[in-house]
Amino acid sequence: MARYVTPLPALLARACEQVANRAAALDPAAADHLAPLVGHWLKFELEGLGIDLWIGAEGDRLRVLAEPEHPDLQADTTVSGTPGALLAMAVPDLSGPGGVRIEGDARLAQTFQQAMNRIDPDLEQ
Repeated sequence: MARYVTPLPALLARACEQVANRAAALDPAAADHLAPLVGHWLKFELEGLGIDLWIGAEGDRLRVLAEPEHPDLQADTTVSGTPGALLAMAVPDLSGPGGVRIEGDARLAQTFQQAMNRIDPDLEQ
């Protein structure tokens, strides 16, 4: 049974996946950057919205889900915070309200952040 009563979380997940994968598709080294994430799942809990985004990697692509595909899937790392705090974590030049809490494998969260920072799309393509 689906956790959400509206399609909005799934639409948000799909939009995030498309944007991330478009950027990754323009970086010839994307698979190398994402390789340490393959087989792992991060769950981002968007506080105040009641939405979770599950993020994993498959080759040179990211998977972003609003709900796990299998009921027994467990996140290796859970990152919780308001959308503003999570955005501030991703874009250091921004300052956002509140803090971010990381549970589980903190090293995986750092690896994810580094992988996202390394993706360098060739915008001329």
